[in-house]
Amino acid sequence: MPVRELTLEEECILDIYNRGSRISTLSYIEDVLPHIDDNGMRRTVLGTVRKLKKMRDYDYMIMMLDRAPLWEDREGDETA
Repeated sequence: MPVRELTLEEECILDIYNRGSRISTLSYIEDVLPHIDDNGMRRTVLGTVRKLKKMRDYDYMIMMLDRAPLWEDREGDETA
């Protein structure tokens, strides 16, 4: 069963640390974790790590594709 129940804060963590794959993102977050001093932020990041570890690679990819815009809304762009 895919893990999709991310909080808004966890989604923001993924936006910041996304490296294209679940494993790369997880590795990057774990590298940064020792440098996070704020307890609230640390709990949020640890929650994100737990959810990433439970998630399958496929589910991560689908979740990130669902979050990514397919195009940018550019002012003055007549092709939109």
